[in-house]
Amino acid sequence: MIKVQGLEDYCLKDIQTVVLSHIDHLRESFHFEDLDFSIKAIVPFGSRVAGLSSKKSDLDVKIEYTGKAREDDLLNALNDKKTSLKIENIRVDFYPEKHKTVSLES
Repeated sequence: MIKVQGLEDYCLKDIQTVVLSHIDHLRESFHFEDLDFSIKAIVPFGSRVAGLSSKKSDLDVKIEYTGKAREDDLLNALNDKKTSLKIENIRVDFYPEKHKTVSLES
């Protein structure tokens, strides 16, 4: 079970729900115009998950996705300071990663 320092009252599912709601809100406000992507996984990581955070530490969240959106375009859109996400006053830093499919053909 993943525990996040500073968000001890949140389970993984709660954090994923908050992140997904934030991304859905950004979609509805056309913040992702021309970015084609579907989320496959939301995975917190970094110092807050490892138990090594300080008061100023952010929460790192990997967004695994499929679609035509480039990682750097999605990174910039998700981490825009005007629309940044905070959970309990902890800033969330997003790290999009395109989902890689593995072919089993020989």
